[in-house]
Amino acid sequence: MIKYKGGSYQCVDFARSSGGRKPTYPADKPGGIVFVAFAKDAITWAARSAAKGGTNAPASLNTAQLKAIFTCKDTNWSQVGGKAGKIKVYLPQAGSGTLSTWEKFMGITTLGACVSQAPEENEGTYAGFNNPNAVFIWSIGAYVAQKYHSAACGKTPTKSQNAFGCNLTGFIVPEKISGTNPLSSGKVPTINPNFPSTYWRTVYNVAKYWTGTADHLSPKDNHIFGSRSQKGYICSNAAAQTTIRDYGFVTTGLCGSTT
Repeated sequence: MIKYKGGSYQCVDFARSSGGRKPTYPADKPGGIVFVAFAKDAITWAARSAAKGGTNAPASLNTAQLKAIFTCKDTNWSQVGGKAGKIKVYLPQAGSGTLSTWEKFMGITTLGACVSQAPEENEGTYAGFNNPNAVFIWSIGAYVAQKYHSAACGKTPTKSQNAFGCNLTGFIVPEKISGTNPLSSGKVPTINPNFPSTYWRTVYNVAKYWTGTADHLSPKDNHIFGSRSQKGYICSNAAAQTTIRDYGFVTTGLCGSTT
């Protein structure tokens, strides 16, 4: 049950999306759906960590090099400043919002023949990652949440740890783009605010379109997802904003805006 000042609701009908609206989705009109921004995230490439044996990849890649790798134009780490080794390219499953966002970042419409779409997104435990030539993509927010705010899988979370999810970082770590670390410094890192802006994205809640309000959210949904001016719980409640940060995301003034 979700409670708010003045009452409570037994359930709220909504979905989550790590990618924006696609042309194939129901429209922002009666009978359709509304995308409601709630936080910011960023995506980077990932490779096997030094603790798991290291990688043949260089310490940093730029956008041109990443595009060459994910379109299979460059197939050896030595072509992009790393050690010699045939690159093993992995991407998440079809339908992944992280995948579609990364394809947009790279300007990719067709994946190269060298790409394997075997692993689930944001799960670094896949056996294929235990290889110095493996490369994947990763939500930096998901990495922060798993590594620094979650219990080991199979363990009960403490009161200071996230109640949902566990640490699936496994073999890999998020890597630098154009020399910029994806993580901030400090004992409990966040997404580096200086990470290249082209690799940031908005993440959304998705609700049914409502005709009776300016933001097209029903009164019920406005209590939960609405903007600060609407006093929506997610956007205006301090505890909710802390929870967003504990799950690795970055809070945003766009919270509650609809498309």
